[in-house]
Amino acid sequence: MGDVYGRVLAYVERHGMFSPGDAIVVAVSGGADSVALLHVMGRLAKRMGLRLHAGHLNHLLRADQAEEDARFVADLARSLGIPCTVGREDVAARAASSGTGLEEAGREARYAFLGRLAGDVGARRIALGHTRDDQAETVLMRIIRGAGIEGLAGIPPVRGSIVRPLLRVGHAELEEYCRQQGLTWRVDPYNFDPGYLRNRVRHHLLPCLEEVAGAGVRERLAELAEALRPDVEWLRGVEEQTLADVSSRRGEGVLIDLGRLPALPPALRRRVLRRAILTVKRPGRQVGLAHVQAVLDLLGGRAVPEDEGGLAGERSTGHRPAAEEVHLPGGVVARLTPDGLALEPAPGEAGRLKRDEGATVGYRYRLPVPGLVEVPEAGLLIHAAVVRDPVQAIGHLARRALLDYNKTGAQLLVRSWRPGDRFFPLGMESPKKLHDFFVDEKVPRVQRQRIPLVLSGDEIIWVVGYRIDHRYRVTPATREVLVLEACDLEEEERGA
Repeated sequence: MGDVYGRVLAYVERHGMFSPGDAIVVAVSGGADSVALLHVMGRLAKRMGLRLHAGHLNHLLRADQAEEDARFVADLARSLGIPCTVGREDVAARAASSGTGLEEAGREARYAFLGRLAGDVGARRIALGHTRDDQAETVLMRIIRGAGIEGLAGIPPVRGSIVRPLLRVGHAELEEYCRQQGLTWRVDPYNFDPGYLRNRVRHHLLPCLEEVAGAGVRERLAELAEALRPDVEWLRGVEEQTLADVSSRRGEGVLIDLGRLPALPPALRRRVLRRAILTVKRPGRQVGLAHVQAVLDLLGGRAVPEDEGGLAGERSTGHRPAAEEVHLPGGVVARLTPDGLALEPAPGEAGRLKRDEGATVGYRYRLPVPGLVEVPEAGLLIHAAVVRDPVQAIGHLARRALLDYNKTGAQLLVRSWRPGDRFFPLGMESPKKLHDFFVDEKVPRVQRQRIPLVLSGDEIIWVVGYRIDHRYRVTPATREVLVLEACDLEEEERGA
């Protein structure tokens, strides 16, 4: 128990979470985990020369108790000599207006608040208090929901500007750490509400597993997630490139060449099909193994070479499948056509999305630097950070953009496409209409409004997932690099 600080320090150094002199926003709810996080971060700050700023969002859900939580966090931060900002948002109203649940609306509000705060105080990182228990619960929840290897990789220790220093420490250890340090904490009654799957996993399923398999279950689940994460990062790049090789755009969706799909290894076939679904579906429900299997069942023997057998759900039967289409999450239909497998918006979806393409419909968000912003219309979370060495930002470049920070500045905006938009695609010395760029890239009209654009002032600097602006590229004269990263909202932890 007494080694909590040393283990957190080792984990932080292993993942390169902080650099000397960094400003860090520390998210503090008032629970034992976040209280311990703030205290440990205070010790790390003295060792590493960090500048801390605590952040707490009052969701206005529990009246007097929520106000007491906010006062508790402010008093705690003051006692530790750490500045604190308390934000307030009516999460119930946010949930009602967006049509989401309270848990989802609260998560969106917290990320938005923390992102704004990071930008306001110039913080490069936002530290969250997820623990080894949260990691174990997340892995189990994803198994229950039908996750593949990506889901089993759990919560990432570093995702853009977000860091999680406590992922290798258990909740009970952090409570004991608080007791040893003379710290108290608040208890959130929502953590015991059986209406949430996470609480049922936490209070019922995990204890049952520990009775059967011993107390090391949480540790082993967390180790599984950590072991799989590097594999997942590499595989994501492989599957996106392979999908591009075996498919083409078809109207508002994707057409997969069934003459090339069978040549892929079975595991890659599944990943390519999942990625194809993700490129077409609207934000919302996650895509699980059962949905990919439904597509494979639709294909029958068309998905595998004639001489391959022994793969459940993929063996050739020699008969045409009974179904000709299958409906998938996010308003996607998979349909067999004479040209191949078409993944398209389901009837009604295309018309709805086309109506959204009018000039008066769209979205617009401020992207703090450093910081992050949610773009629910695109199903993405966009992070911004500044580094001095572009090598620090190596990754899958379709999801990352490296730009000259001295040219972009810190006043960034994320918005949807508008008629008349222009930019200088990387490698071009003259401007091009974004409409023409989308046509050249074979981006279906129905998807164009979903693609976020990052702007500096009035100029587009990144068409997310496609191309940066040539004028803002990194050159030998670049002193600081702006790193922008987009990741799927469904890949982020939704219970935090």
